[in-house]
Amino acid sequence: MLLLFLFLLVIWGWTHLASLSLYARLRCKPRSWQRKAAARWQVFWARLGHFLCRTVGGMRIVYDGPHPSELPKGSGPYIVIGNHFGVFEGILITLLLAEAGTGDFRPVSKMSVSKMPILGRAWKMLGAAFVVRDHRPEDIQAVATMAQQAEEDGANVLIFPEGTVYHRDKLGDGYRHVLPPRHGGFRRMVGLLPERSVLCVTMRWHDFDPYWLLAGEGVVPPGSGVSMSWRVLPPPGREDPGAYLDRVWRQVDDALDAAGGHGRS
Repeated sequence: MLLLFLFLLVIWGWTHLASLSLYARLRCKPRSWQRKAAARWQVFWARLGHFLCRTVGGMRIVYDGPHPSELPKGSGPYIVIGNHFGVFEGILITLLLAEAGTGDFRPVSKMSVSKMPILGRAWKMLGAAFVVRDHRPEDIQAVATMAQQAEEDGANVLIFPEGTVYHRDKLGDGYRHVLPPRHGGFRRMVGLLPERSVLCVTMRWHDFDPYWLLAGEGVVPPGSGVSMSWRVLPPPGREDPGAYLDRVWRQVDDALDAAGGHGRS
């Protein structure tokens, strides 16, 4: 399944992306057009990846609670946060936002993603913020530029507060099913986009095995099925963004615990 998707992505996806980039240059399209074209490319490939995962790999997506199409109209664009296992969470959140009719988003990502052959090129075109996460000024500027462009484009912004893929050996601070959140990126997002509501996405993998080959690196899905739920939360307002994130993240952890955590169910 994974090899088939990667084969199609390398052969067809690269050509698709390169043609969009060439068309933009030949037609002198503005950067905003290129970013939105990259977002459409991302939605297309997320849907294709999901189709292959479902039909070839048997992976299931179940929405716990309302379907994404029931997201309140006019309440976005959002600051989107979610728990994180690897590349598949980007696909899952892309699908959720696309189902809601708001599939355009700008992610905050580790610098290493920018060096990936196809995804790195796509996310550069998309206008992602690539960060090292050591509080360097370049990180702050990258996030600020991305937030400004997202505001101009009316796009969502996405950040995974854990900052890295989940592994049970990294648990701490009393969390049972998510890693402790890092406040810096979320705090900056709120400071740059203070009026935005927060869309919190919770994902729970079934048949969970974090020690499966390459799962710890976020390369393969850690289970054959995933349950997803979402909540639209008001902006932090006067509440400290770090305290706000801690409170929301404890709720995510409690919800996962109430559902039985990640595992065979």
